[in-house]
Amino acid sequence: MKLRLVGYWKEQLEDELPFPQELERENDSSVRERVAMYLDAGTLRSIQMGYSFCRYLCSGHNGSGELTDGRWTWPQGLSHYVRTHAIALPQELVADACAGERPALIGAANAFEAEIDLSYWIEWARAFRQPRVDGMLVEARASVSRALERAWEFHATSLQQLRGVGERPCAWAGCERLALNHSALCGRCVARQNDTKSRSEAEARELRRILERLQ
Repeated sequence: MKLRLVGYWKEQLEDELPFPQELERENDSSVRERVAMYLDAGTLRSIQMGYSFCRYLCSGHNGSGELTDGRWTWPQGLSHYVRTHAIALPQELVADACAGERPALIGAANAFEAEIDLSYWIEWARAFRQPRVDGMLVEARASVSRALERAWEFHATSLQQLRGVGERPCAWAGCERLALNHSALCGRCVARQNDTKSRSEAEARELRRILERLQ
């Protein structure tokens, strides 16, 4: 039996996870509270490294644990999104929460070793995708590309000044520049080959901008 993983939000521009703002729905506050209480009462399944932050940019943190009832598994902070921000969840999970049971591993007894299924959450949330969010993501990807080009060009200039440029063409497919001395690659391609920090930092900035626009 697989545990259905729910309540995780977009971490990278290319992943298929939703933003919580896309799932906001007007619903009964008493139902929300019952669902939130159910989520809070889940069994701790694992502890993650570092605390999660609220994607509505609330102060404080949303915990670092992952909880389960043996059928579903979710991040510790999911109850905050349900209780405070009226986030909708799959009706099957809501039904479990409103059934009057405490989430005492009602599903598989081996919930701590069960395989995790994220595809259900992605497919369920896809129906709520907003065109304006798609537009923001397109803009963000373009902005990241521009930021990376600037970073690579800066490092390429430094490498060229330090090592000089030879006469052989760069070996990177499609690149028409000359390779650095004693290298198969040009300065720009050396920079982009070894650069993961600039991309992650640029994506983090763009995701933050999108969250600020969605408030």
